[in-house]
Amino acid sequence: MDVPLRADGLEDRASELEGVDAAFERRLLAWLHEDLGIPDVRRIARLDDDEVLISKTDAGLAPALHALMDRLPELIDEASALEAYGREAAAADPGTSRLECWDRAMRSLVRRVCEARGIGDDGQALVRVGLDSVRAVMESVLWTEPKVDDGAYSVRRAERAAYLDATRKMAGHDLFTRHYGVFEGRGVVNHCPGSTYARLIAAQAWRVCTGEAAPEARE
Repeated sequence: MDVPLRADGLEDRASELEGVDAAFERRLLAWLHEDLGIPDVRRIARLDDDEVLISKTDAGLAPALHALMDRLPELIDEASALEAYGREAAAADPGTSRLECWDRAMRSLVRRVCEARGIGDDGQALVRVGLDSVRAVMESVLWTEPKVDDGAYSVRRAERAAYLDATRKMAGHDLFTRHYGVFEGRGVVNHCPGSTYARLIAAQAWRVCTGEAAPEARE
């Protein structure tokens, strides 16, 4: 089993990524731990001349997540998301936020398609973590909180700008990529293994909540 490394125990561990110098890895993780105050698990997932990709997950998580999402195409299909939202919104009380309805609709969709394909609680929980992240993004950029019964709602220009900032322009990376800085001439990045799917789902959430295509799809 691939076990991630801790910054406080590297002196007894060799790198699990072929070709990575163990001394470099010890220095890197000590920097993350001591200088940046990041004590949680990290491992080097990829290394080249310009960048170090680090991870706090087991090496097998990313391919497992991609394999899972390949079995759940409905979750990244806009028509399916809109249909699920429409059912939820029709049954919602007046004044319910569109984002709340979207969240309920997506959780229901996850449960339905996962059960139909024999995907258990662990797989469903993995997807729900991504939904939680997307909801947090949407709450931060749609501060006008559109309601299901507000037919006159119009998204504000500043909210479009905030969406773009959140998903594409955070420290030169998108929201689902964290840039820790530069260490010994290499940029150090931690990338969410599900970021590709999260961006697609965020675009669907924007469509549902605002009635218009996500800003990057309009450029």
